[in-house]
Amino acid sequence: MQRYLILIRHAEASQNFGTPDLDRALSTNGEAQAQSVAKWVTPFLDADRRHIQFIISPALRTRQTAQALFQRYGCRENCVYDPTLYQTDENGIWRLVNEAGDAPSHLVIIGHNPALGRFVRGVAQPAASNNGESDLELSAFAPSSCCVMVTRTDWSALRPQDLTIHAFRDSAAEDAR
Repeated sequence: MQRYLILIRHAEASQNFGTPDLDRALSTNGEAQAQSVAKWVTPFLDADRRHIQFIISPALRTRQTAQALFQRYGCRENCVYDPTLYQTDENGIWRLVNEAGDAPSHLVIIGHNPALGRFVRGVAQPAASNNGESDLELSAFAPSSCCVMVTRTDWSALRPQDLTIHAFRDSAAEDAR
């Protein structure tokens, strides 16, 4: 069975000084970004909602980004707010993926940098070294960026070399247009 791993960085957060980081809401621009990434990623989601697992950081900005996706996709089942996702590194992302169980065909993680960017770079690096270059600009993994990867390997056994980057949305490049 083909499986999809979809990583989404939360949309742009407001710069409310004095507000605890976990409680930072999306900025006005971030709200528009959340709608845009939700529109972009929805075609990659399985129509059968029973096969999707969402893992979301408990930070307000990630929950608001997820809400835009839920409104567009029409689903909020199979959603886990995992507190370890808030300040994890790329190894923590791998742990979440490997522990997801093998039932979901689509695993959607909405979280933070630098973990998401480093995870994607770790998958892209072998591909880039095989053909000499990477067509992905992964240096920042800007707010509301998204990477869709595919595999035929069970989540519990997944390794970087088992993933192929299928699509990448660089929100910084889109915003520059």
